[in-house]
Amino acid sequence: MIAIEDLVFVVEDVTKPNHPVIGMAVTLPDLNEVVEEYDRLHAGYAPSDHIYGLSDVRRDLGIFRLLRHRVKHRTFRQCRVFVLGTTRKKNGIDAVLYEKTYLAAGKMGIQLGSGSQVADTNPEISVPLSRMGKAEITWRVYRHTRSLGNLGSDTEA
Repeated sequence: MIAIEDLVFVVEDVTKPNHPVIGMAVTLPDLNEVVEEYDRLHAGYAPSDHIYGLSDVRRDLGIFRLLRHRVKHRTFRQCRVFVLGTTRKKNGIDAVLYEKTYLAAGKMGIQLGSGSQVADTNPEISVPLSRMGKAEITWRVYRHTRSLGNLGSDTEA
């Protein structure tokens, strides 16, 4: 529902039977941008105490309508690289996927991209991404320190 076909690329090996997929890039619009816009336009929202609170449902439907409009008209400023990879190393398929994604996003007017879904332990993907433009890398490590109650004394969260 949120994918924009201009930002989805699949590479198939046409020399093999059944044309197996050997590379893929899926970039999604940044949904936080839509939520922030909706909340800015409707500043009085407060979460309900009930699981199906009317104000929550109204907000969700409003965000959904705004999202559908923006996907249809392709009006996003930011995107997130969601899936990016190849099954074959060092043959240039990754470079083609990077370029196609970069050019398609630029054509849509997207100014910022996040590769936070790309594993930081995968330098074959993250290093070329960081070389495509101004890279700001923020590392966050979270540790849960609060007890989870009756899960058992030897269970870590």
